[in-house]
Amino acid sequence: TVTEGHGRAIVLRGALGNGKTHLAEWLARRAHEVGAAMVLRIELVGDSGTQCTLAPIVHQLMHTEGLDRVGTRKRLADGMALFRQFHPTEIDALVDLLGPYGDEGDHGDQDVDTAKAWYVLVRRMLQQHTATRPVMILMDDVHTSVEAIAFARHLVRAQAYEPHAILLVMSCDDVNLVGNIEAQLDEFCALPDVDSLTIGALPPEHRSLLVREILGLDRTLAELVERRSG
Repeated sequence: TVTEGHGRAIVLRGALGNGKTHLAEWLARRAHEVGAAMVLRIELVGDSGTQCTLAPIVHQLMHTEGLDRVGTRKRLADGMALFRQFHPTEIDALVDLLGPYGDEGDHGDQDVDTAKAWYVLVRRMLQQHTATRPVMILMDDVHTSVEAIAFARHLVRAQAYEPHAILLVMSCDDVNLVGNIEAQLDEFCALPDVDSLTIGALPPEHRSLLVREILGLDRTLAELVERRSG
């Protein structure tokens, strides 16, 4: 299990509006409340590339959001010095990952070798942070990003030679899966240490109970609310 130093991934699948994001957020909130894990979030918008997938992780771990290039490098160098396992050139690579800065132009698409190097560096950074407690990473709407699935696959496969206490909670809308995304997600779900859970619509007989429990209403009033809200 994650608490024993071995990570897992959970993919919440199902139609839009079935509560996948709500369930993932509830798991994250509970993990934070009881101190079971450090929670990181990746918001995937459109076809999120390597930088959009990985940069939020570094920003949340190292508090580098909004810093310029010089400030970012100093923050990373000071923070990573505690680990003593990152070469200055690797820190420079992480600084580039968080760019562009200020008036710098867009660096454009990154080549495969650069993306793979970033995968390894961010994974190592995550592994260092799990020395104190497990890390939970929430990835919502992974059906929009090939890169998010690729990085998740990298983390899971690394378990074979470098176990780490990282829990991935990923949600996707099956109705929006197309071509390459669907194939990659199915391949990912077939990996060891990956569980896939389909979230279906709430049965009609349970809706009144849900309304009653959430709003604290008696049965009659809960049924009235359900009828009026559809």
